[in-house]
Amino acid sequence: MATKQIHSFLLLVSSNFIAKAAWAVSQFILVRCVGTNNFGILVTLWSISTITASSSDLGTSQVLLREGARQPKISHQTALQVQNIQIFLTIFLFFLLVISIILCMPNIDLNPYDKLIIIVTAIAAPLIDRFQYIYTVFCQVSGNLQIYAKNRAAYFLSLLVIFATMSISGIANNLTTISTVYTSATLSAIFIMAKKTWAILPRQHEKQVFLSTWNLIKEGFPYLSLSLLAIAYGRIEVTALGLAGYHQLAGIYHLTYQIILLFFSISGMLFTVTYPRLYRHCGKVSFLNEDFRDTVRWLALITCICFPLMFIYSDQILIILGGKEITGYHDIFRILSCFILLLPGAAILNFLLPLDLQPARVKADIIG
Repeated sequence: MATKQIHSFLLLVSSNFIAKAAWAVSQFILVRCVGTNNFGILVTLWSISTITASSSDLGTSQVLLREGARQPKISHQTALQVQNIQIFLTIFLFFLLVISIILCMPNIDLNPYDKLIIIVTAIAAPLIDRFQYIYTVFCQVSGNLQIYAKNRAAYFLSLLVIFATMSISGIANNLTTISTVYTSATLSAIFIMAKKTWAILPRQHEKQVFLSTWNLIKEGFPYLSLSLLAIAYGRIEVTALGLAGYHQLAGIYHLTYQIILLFFSISGMLFTVTYPRLYRHCGKVSFLNEDFRDTVRWLALITCICFPLMFIYSDQILIILGGKEITGYHDIFRILSCFILLLPGAAILNFLLPLDLQPARVKADIIG
């Protein structure tokens, strides 16, 4: 990696560590305040919304990344198209989900007013937060990941401070308040990120837009398929458990899965930094070989070090993170830790995208 990319990667690693740690602690605070059953209600609603939110840009943000890296002059116009698509679909999906959940998820033991507020706010938060994917692409195209890194870290630290303050003051046992505060904080963070990232997009305009909106959506379809498949991991299980009424187990499963995702976030950060350069190689294998070897070697090393520790000390880790209430579920955590073994393989699949082999990547993910 070049010096600038190494700096960006280290910045992302540090900010992501802060963000993930702050979010993990925030969730454990909420579990202790409201109990695993009520927390399970929240994560079930978040999971349903997150799965749906993954389709809200129809994969067009990744088309923006690919073409913006190759043709920076068209990035500003394409970015505007992508954002408009996501705004329209987000509004549509929000109302569709709220109505569907009110009708299909009656087993929430709350009064009608609180139930409505929790459903509305819990569904809104992941849909709003999904915009950060677009604004991350803006940063990638512009070659400036500092805005993304700093804003995401600040957002999760703010949530931690807010939830800790609510816990100390004794108001964190109210699901309605928690869900409303979380959604409000998410909306504020996305607004700030939108304002800052728009300012750094390349401003060279061309007379012709690179793709019509329809062709942009058509180009984004393989990426949409990948987003839906990727976001399903961990979310389908939580959704199924929650809809079946097993709210406590849904909460436990969600918490343990978040720890596993920490390791996959390392690969995600690496590709966040390198994707623009990989796309600029225009699918030429000879230019991608060095990146491929370095990436797989480093991730294989991380896997060899971390997996045995996670598998052997799963019960101790849960005791430290969640207390006695969830230690009886360490076998779930132990089994899920086996996903870490797939980390180098997942990185290999990521190289199919800069090779312009999106259909092959979709097939591989479907099989997975």
